[in-house]
Amino acid sequence: MLFGKFAPTVMLLVCTLLIITSSLNIVTEACTVKDKDEIIKQCKFHIKHGSPMRTVPPKSVCCVEVRRIRNMQCIIWRMERQERMTYDTKRVTGLEKHCGLKTAFAPPPNPNKIMV
Repeated sequence: MLFGKFAPTVMLLVCTLLIITSSLNIVTEACTVKDKDEIIKQCKFHIKHGSPMRTVPPKSVCCVEVRRIRNMQCIIWRMERQERMTYDTKRVTGLEKHCGLKTAFAPPPNPNKIMV
């Protein structure tokens, strides 16, 4: 009988938690394993250990994916041990620069700001 009184409250709480956790990915801009796999698939020739340094064309499929995902640190975090041994993490983070993204820690300059 006691559970019957609290069941709607418990269900509401569970639903609220599910909604919050599902929208957390949007707020934190976290990447998924699918995103990581897509970066590896599209950029493998640019990020592989030992491969010659190549310029990544800004209009390439690799750069399109990098600009869509935006957070290469998250991609590195998602990499498994074997992938880290195959792909150079410094080159993965370098994709942001080569594809025209600013780093997450440096906001874009404000053209209206007056430097003193």
